[in-house]
Amino acid sequence: MKNWKLILWGVLPLPLGYLLNFAMWNLPLSGPLLTGTNLLLLLLWGYLAYRLSSPRGNPIRQALALCAFGLAVLALVLFQELALGRYWFNALGIASQMFFLPFLSLGFAAADLLAGLFLSSTRVWPAYLAAWLLMLAAAWAGCVLKSRRG
Repeated sequence: MKNWKLILWGVLPLPLGYLLNFAMWNLPLSGPLLTGTNLLLLLLWGYLAYRLSSPRGNPIRQALALCAFGLAVLALVLFQELALGRYWFNALGIASQMFFLPFLSLGFAAADLLAGLFLSSTRVWPAYLAAWLLMLAAAWAGCVLKSRRG
């Protein structure tokens, strides 16, 4: 039952992405301020994992449950970019991008470090992958902290 709660809470970045998109259109939110916002939201993601996880549960399973919806969205983004070569101009295509917006500038920063060595920097999918991996790492850290304190 606890994992279902984590999976349902895993949808939270989607409305946050829409709120952040609204803020970016209406406020001067760019550059370092956007990265700082993304870092704060990533820390809050780890805190959410800490609050929702069970101290007796497996931290990686709980983190994966919290990030399961994001993994499905990541598959959708990868399909759009790698298989189709473009993003859908409909609600599903936009929602898949909005889901990662709260973590995307950190994803770009992480992807720039690694992808520059192996991939063209003109691709966006490494940033989405890095954003999901950062979400997973923050969730895992929150779950591990809870299991050690619990």
